Amino acid sequence: MEVSFSFSFIVIPSDERKAIETVVLDLSHLNDEDGVGGDQLPGYLQNQIDESERQQDLIQVTPLKRMSSNTNTNTNTSSADGIYAYYRHSKKDEADGNCNERATTLAMACGLLSHRFFGDVHISRLGYVHFTDTKHSHSHGERQLRNISIVSDEIELACVAGPDIRSNIMSKIKIYPDDFPACNLKGDTMIPDWLQNAAKSNYEDSASLSTLASVMKRAPQHQPDPDEDDHTHEHEPVDGEAISDNGIDKDDDHDVDSHDSSQNDNNTIPMESTKTTDQKLPIIRNAVTRVPLCLHCRRPADTLCPSCNGAYFCDDPRSCITDGWSHQCLCKTWALYTQRRKALSKFPFLQWHLPLLNRECQLSNTPYRNYLKNVLCVLPDDNSPITRDDLWWDTTAGSWWDTEVDGWEGGSSASAKYVDPSIRRTYAQGFRLEGDMLPPESRVTDVDAAMSMIQRDSCGLLRLDSWKGYYRLRKIPLTSPVALLCSFPLTVYHAIQRYGEVPITVAKMLKRPMRLHLIGVEKEMNFIDLFKEVGFLLPDDVMIEMVFIVRVDMLPPNCDSPSPDQEYSMKIDLTPNISLTIQSGTYAETIDPTFDCGSGPPDMIIAMNAGLYAYESWRVVVEYLSVHPGVVGVFTDYNEHSGLNCASLGGGKSRDSLYVNPFRQPRTMPVYSMNLPQFSNGFMYVYNEQELDM
Repeated sequence: MEVSFSFSFIVIPSDERKAIETVVLDLSHLNDEDGVGGDQLPGYLQNQIDESERQQDLIQVTPLKRMSSNTNTNTNTSSADGIYAYYRHSKKDEADGNCNERATTLAMACGLLSHRFFGDVHISRLGYVHFTDTKHSHSHGERQLRNISIVSDEIELACVAGPDIRSNIMSKIKIYPDDFPACNLKGDTMIPDWLQNAAKSNYEDSASLSTLASVMKRAPQHQPDPDEDDHTHEHEPVDGEAISDNGIDKDDDHDVDSHDSSQNDNNTIPMESTKTTDQKLPIIRNAVTRVPLCLHCRRPADTLCPSCNGAYFCDDPRSCITDGWSHQCLCKTWALYTQRRKALSKFPFLQWHLPLLNRECQLSNTPYRNYLKNVLCVLPDDNSPITRDDLWWDTTAGSWWDTEVDGWEGGSSASAKYVDPSIRRTYAQGFRLEGDMLPPESRVTDVDAAMSMIQRDSCGLLRLDSWKGYYRLRKIPLTSPVALLCSFPLTVYHAIQRYGEVPITVAKMLKRPMRLHLIGVEKEMNFIDLFKEVGFLLPDDVMIEMVFIVRVDMLPPNCDSPSPDQEYSMKIDLTPNISLTIQSGTYAETIDPTFDCGSGPPDMIIAMNAGLYAYESWRVVVEYLSVHPGVVGVFTDYNEHSGLNCASLGGGKSRDSLYVNPFRQPRTMPVYSMNLPQFSNGFMYVYNEQELDM
């Protein structure tokens, strides 16, 4: 292709009254014998700064999506191209609060949740192009790094509507001309592929950086020369300075811990120290709280954002709602999320679940504990002489309900003390409810399916898509609360039925069971026998080899390894068509998924309430799924914001797969750092979804 000596870039003004515009930069005056190669925008922007300020205000560059190594293409719209943000690093802009909400919103859509832009921001595309200008024959056919044109239509929707770039969300965001007079959006504006997959690309980059950092930490430490000055050594954080140790952006205003945070009914309050350093912010200490926290400063707060009702902020005279301006990037989207609360709280049961959906349950686990204790009578009363052992008759295992309120800490903790996976329990023993309230401990027959008017799919699996259909199929009265625990096996079954067609078909062709790895298992160790329900719902000819992957520190005390250098493993035949192996270790680190987990590598991976974005330990799982695109990964999360960020790590298709799990637990859960609807197994998404070739 003939190389152009001009290119277009985008300007996002910090003043929202000004339009996001496409600017063409003419470089013909720079033409030399080799053409105009390299990134020309930083130099151009630097020259626009007043000469007296150039030394202190340098042009900074932040990658919204880095160039990839896959550059074997000649097209300007290559997926290998990089998209970069250029801005003037001016302390004055930040001090004056000259924030750029639209550019910050774009960064969030790219998975950079903590990046904050100030002042005007410029967006350019960089890529390698073939230099075929015949005027420069010695360069003919060579590849050269170039600025490639980009136009405002590619980013404007994400800048203005919000960082949730799913089409079904974008279509519901109302963009009022009075609020955005400079918006030039057209009805047919689409989200480009690079933006759809930017969060995945950035996460993979941070994973590489994290791996490099861990290698460097293991390298021999440099012994300082006593003659060297202190300032020659590696920088160390000082009091009040936060350093990210995992390569993931720390989100100052939206650092939401999505992994079962409500199970232990606590959170942290930032406590101010009296010591400060060089006029920096006070040092943050942690203390336990059970109250909502301000999204900005993490102090106790109970005033909701008036626009979205999804975030708490301190009242006047504190200025948290102003200082935490980046919430405005999310506010319109969170307003949609909170409006879903009524629909998410709709279940077909007869009255029993209603006390578990009120405002009190959004603020504390205490109402749920009292419900299990005083209404269902499945927990011992503190004033009753009945002990936990009495509740369990002749068994020594703990209650299936204990971990619903006590959380799961593994090891020798109170929640794991009575758990022994070698002891088999019936539904009557596990649920401790009247017999007519329980599902039968037998497989579903064709007669059952026909009477319930539930169809089967191509693999013979029942198309269950609601609690009402499941209760009807299993002849459970709608007055039964078993859904509180059955959410876990039903979520697994739903994932298999919805996404397992290819894995099941391939496994049948190879005449072996379909291999399913359940990763991040914690409190599920307390009700292993409940997963018999998956086997009862499956047809006879669908065989599942299920493996529970449990971190060593999450094992109950009755699961000690035979030796310190050997992982714990135990096999249980749950039903004729489901075998379960409990395997201790860290996935893809201390245990190899190909050789150490059952009979071979997984066909499917499932993790419930995972919170992939919040925990470093999930990196290896995300990377494994990226390297093995034939393995289907299904995950659930508590709320839509966390689910969106975690699904985005798998790319645009994974983000678009996020939907409400019909078998979410029928109770609302407390989450102290925001006020979004929160349900165990509330939202489901998939990586590497497969389709049969017809």
